[in-house]
This record gives sequence, C-alpha cells and structure tokens, in this order.
Amino acid sequence: MAVAVVCASVSSCELINPDEQIPAFLRMESYSITTTSAQGYPVHSLTDAWVYHNEELIGVYELPASIPVLAEGPTQLRIQPGMRVSGQVGQRSSHPFLNDLTPTIPLFPDSQTVYNPTVTYKDSAVFKWLESFEDTGLSLNATDQNQGVLTRVQGAEAFAGQSLKMTLSGDQLLMECATALAYTLKKAGAPIILELSYRNNNQLYIGLISTTLTGPRQTTIMALNASPDVWKHVYVNVGETVSSSTLANAVGHQVFFGFIRDEGLEGEAYAIIDNIKLIE
Repeated sequence: MAVAVVCASVSSCELINPDEQIPAFLRMESYSITTTSAQGYPVHSLTDAWVYHNEELIGVYELPASIPVLAEGPTQLRIQPGMRVSGQVGQRSSHPFLNDLTPTIPLFPDSQTVYNPTVTYKDSAVFKWLESFEDTGLSLNATDQNQGVLTRVQGAEAFAGQSLKMTLSGDQLLMECATALAYTLKKAGAPIILELSYRNNNQLYIGLISTTLTGPRQTTIMALNASPDVWKHVYVNVGETVSSSTLANAVGHQVFFGFIRDEGLEGEAYAIIDNIKLIE
C-alpha cells in the first residue's frame, strides 16, 4: 500500500512539473540602417529590440543581448527597433517610423543564432525637415536674442561633410537659432520625432517656437548635457508637446536650438549639430 501511494505521488509531480523546454537564443549585437536620399544621412542610436513570437511580446532587450526563445527550427519573429526617448534610459519606445523586422531564423535549443539586421524607414514616414548642412542654403537662422555666431565647419570638427557650429565667445552669454520655416504638424497624440547628431561643451536646449492665436509661444522640450569628445545621436519626442493643451490652437512650429553659457565655463562655448530629421 505504501508503494502505491509513493508511485501516485511521483506520477502527480510529473504532471504538475513537466520537463521544462530548453530555450534557443537569438544573439543581437546591433543594427545597421539604410536610407534613401530623401531620408537623410544613415545614422542612428537604436538601443533596444522589442521581440515578438506568435505576436506575443517575449520582451524588450537592450543590445547587445542573447534573447531566449522557446522555439525550435525555422521560426518567424517580429522585431521592432527600439530607442531611448529623448536620450532617457527610463523612457524607451519602439521607433514609430522604422519598419518592423520579420525574419525567419533557424533556432536550436541551448544554441545561439546571431542576427544583426539592417533597418529602414517606413514608406509612410513624412520627413517634414531634413538638414545635413551640405547645401548652399541654411534652414536655421539666428533669433533676435542670439549673441553668438553660426558657422559651418568641416574636417575634424564635423560629423561628416559639413556640420553647423553654434559658438559663444568668452564674453557672450546666449546662443539661439530657429528654423526659417514654421511647420504644420499632426496633433491628437500623433508620433513626431526629431532626430539629430550633436557634440557640445555646453548644455544645449531643444524646443519649439509655436505660432498660436495669442502670439508666439516658446517651449523647451529637452536639454542635452555636454558631450565634447563624442558625437551622439538623439531622438526627441516632439509629438507630446505639439499635442499638449497649451498648443491646441497652434498653427505652425519652428524648431529652435539654444544655450546659455554654463556656469564656470570659460572661453568658447559651443554646440555642433548635424543630420537633423523631423519626422511624422
């Protein structure tokens, strides 16, 4: 009788705790990006992978990562390229204007398959503003408040080709420039992303000067900390500001860049920008 009881107990345990499936691993190091001439320079700072299997979210992974997948053999996945919104580690999102990746990948339990994809922009993405500072004209003008100088730079100071440098000399305090055009942008929570590359030795502010029924309204969206030695690429969430109640009656928006000399910074204060894309 005791033996029968033990056997029943073991059988019950096997039913409750069946052998766990051994996962396969998808190894992703990084993305590459391909653009057309109408989509600007091919640069990005995509950090994450939003991975789906059978349309269920497996997880969001910061690259590089080894992603466990409970599947074997040729397996179709859906991967959304992800970014840090406004450069913030705690604010992550899939990029709304990049195509999802839908690879079929051979997976093997307890084995690793490497996948480093190339991403592309969606055909539906509308590039409202592109600026690489290679053309003769310039789409940014100094505002009435500006005390500094706007110059194109190249060579070691530039990102690629030519870049725009905003400079304050030792006795100047305020730099500000804005787009020559005011852009009509979608509202009602529609995604709008401003991308740009930058290098700076002074905190740099980015925002909108909006034309409203009661006059112009200036809104700072974010500040970029100094990065004098390394070029960075950032994604700025403009859609949330455009859709805010304070700009409900706005009919156009200029993008502005500016900075006030950081306390304790002597000599030249500067910010260099390039590869600007305003997408909706």
